[in-house]
Amino acid sequence: MTSLVAIGECMVELAHLDGQTLTIGFAGDSSNAMVYLRRCAPALEVSFLSALGDDPYSKQILAFWKESGIRTNHVKILPGELPGLSIIQNETNGERQFYYWRGQSAYRQLVPAIGDELNFKEFNFLYLSGITVAATPNEHRTTLLNWVEQAKRMGITIVFDPNYRVRLWKDSHEARVVLEPFIDLTDLFLASDDDLKSLLPDQADTSFVLGLMASGCSEAVIRRGPKPCDIFYNGRHLQVDAVNATPIDTTGAGDSFNGTYLACRIQGVTPENAARQAHTIAAQVVAHKGAIIPA
Repeated sequence: MTSLVAIGECMVELAHLDGQTLTIGFAGDSSNAMVYLRRCAPALEVSFLSALGDDPYSKQILAFWKESGIRTNHVKILPGELPGLSIIQNETNGERQFYYWRGQSAYRQLVPAIGDELNFKEFNFLYLSGITVAATPNEHRTTLLNWVEQAKRMGITIVFDPNYRVRLWKDSHEARVVLEPFIDLTDLFLASDDDLKSLLPDQADTSFVLGLMASGCSEAVIRRGPKPCDIFYNGRHLQVDAVNATPIDTTGAGDSFNGTYLACRIQGVTPENAARQAHTIAAQVVAHKGAIIPA
């Protein structure tokens, strides 16, 4: 059976319903993507590699994953630790501002907590993002990269979204230097045009992706919000129209696209049709508050 593992942090997410009311959810970019992936591919075995505490909110995150069909046997439970926290505020056009409290997040202890126990042999796919890397303390990033290199040597397909967030890096140059080795290992590259503009201010995103394909990446998608996405594979470059939607909250839109697209591709759907389905789900997500919409 096809099996996938995602690495990342899941936080307690507080989203404004109105000026006074906050609602609690659980979100993180890799976690969001896996929730939508499982909805599209319920037969796929999906595991999450992360760390949580033993507090009530960590237990709720575990329950949320299990209810979503995501296996939690690779989640490290660290007594006394807590998950990170994020608050989302939306502008009138649906764009969002994130405010993070993640300095004490249990995820920061994932790498030393795993130690020598990590083994990717049961998996066919590995999913991670630039936020996965950014949330990993600098002293542990080399080990994280070693994990990805190990998976690559084992023939596991590496799926990566650079997902650049200004608040998580000193500047875009630092982000690019740190993320480049991960990008170089990627087999399926999923990125937004906004992220690539920030990371590649002096280079067109299409020329960058073409160079990435020439160096061994087999497939790449550039999301462009309400505009058609670009898909590169098998020497082809094509565009697929997005689905029109009135945005209320754009949180999780890219993650839902990624999870749905990847689920479709794993199940043998063509890139064109995978993108169409991913656009459809993303349009539903931006029309709702929060990263995860009702199933």
